[in-house]
Order: sequence, then C-alpha cells, then structure tokens
Amino acid sequence: IFAANLPGAVVGLWFVLRAHTLSDNERQRVSIEVATLGSVIFLALLAEVRVQFFGPEGIVLYAWATTMFILIFYMLPLAALYHVVKKQDSSRFFTPQLWMCLLNS
Repeated sequence: IFAANLPGAVVGLWFVLRAHTLSDNERQRVSIEVATLGSVIFLALLAEVRVQFFGPEGIVLYAWATTMFILIFYMLPLAALYHVVKKQDSSRFFTPQLWMCLLNS
C-alpha cells in the first residue's frame, strides 16, 4: 500500500509547493506552507514512532492515522463550499487547487 501511494504523495506535495506561489494572499501562502510542511513532518514522525515503539504491529496505527489525515485533507474544501453556499461568495476557493482536485478525481 505504501509503495502504491508514495508517487501520489510526492506529486501532491510537489503540486502544493508549486501552486501556493500563485496565491496573491501572503497569509494564505504562509498557511499553506505551514500546513504542508507540518503534515510531512507529522507523517514522518508518526512513521518513526511506529517503527521504534510498536514494531510490525504498529502498521495498523500508522494506517489509521494516515487515513484520518487524508479524510481531513479532502474534507477541508467542504468547509469552503459551505461558506460559498451560505455567503454566495466564491473567493475562498483557490483556483489551482480546484483544478488539481478535479484532475485527481
């Protein structure tokens, strides 16, 4: 499973780090950088904790943690969608991210 998801993770990371420079909003760029780098550090630390403390049985812990991380990642645009429907203002959508989500699906 890890080998199958690794190319997608690397390409996704590359996209986020490239696409965030297209944003005109400095605050949005900083938050994207912090979230991206923070998530990479979190997943790397989680993998290390799994190996050091749980051994082979820790793969279940790692699998659940990464699944929750992916769920949160894909649920975040839903909060923006709620805002768009409620306020009838689509300015919260980041156009390059929308295109990549469309291509990803």
